[in-house]
Amino acid sequence: MEHPQTFLLLVLMALAVTCASAQSRHRQVCGNVPYVWRNNNMSCPHVHAVCADVFNTRRDWFNGTACQEKRVLHNCMCPGNSLCPVNSDAHKVYSTRQHTQYLCQPVCTLPYCQNIRMTPRRGHRRVDPIFPMTSVQNAPEFGNRTYTKLDCRCPRHHYPVQAAGVHRAVTSYTHRWDAIKNTYSTFYICRGYRGEH
Repeated sequence: MEHPQTFLLLVLMALAVTCASAQSRHRQVCGNVPYVWRNNNMSCPHVHAVCADVFNTRRDWFNGTACQEKRVLHNCMCPGNSLCPVNSDAHKVYSTRQHTQYLCQPVCTLPYCQNIRMTPRRGHRRVDPIFPMTSVQNAPEFGNRTYTKLDCRCPRHHYPVQAAGVHRAVTSYTHRWDAIKNTYSTFYICRGYRGEH
């Protein structure tokens, strides 16, 4: 008779330890979450690559409790093997109200998109247009990984829409597959030039 009771006691103790560790893990998620390091800390493949994404959100546990959470995803290392400057507003652009992106270079080094010609020409020949943001998948210059780069600034990169919902600074425009490099790129254009949501 002792063996079934001992077994039941062990099962209950294991359950209590599991619940306690799960609660402690949930507590760690609130506030500043430990940095997430991606892409084996490789160097950024482009001078204006997004070196980090930061998400400031309200986490709802669906049990009557909620908390603020800040999650930092480091995408790549800046020149000189230095960390992405995630605490400097000079390097920050808004993707949405709750999602910010950081560059190794100050964002003032990027032109405003409305000040540049989107389809530049050399003589009589048209060259590739300049897009505010490009996402490159399977990039050989980045170990066949994905990275995002900015080439100019949109209005919402500095002034995100504060209304409820997700209002992005850019929206996807077109895609291109490069058969020689075996890369797939997504090109984005600005949103919000005329105040639309």
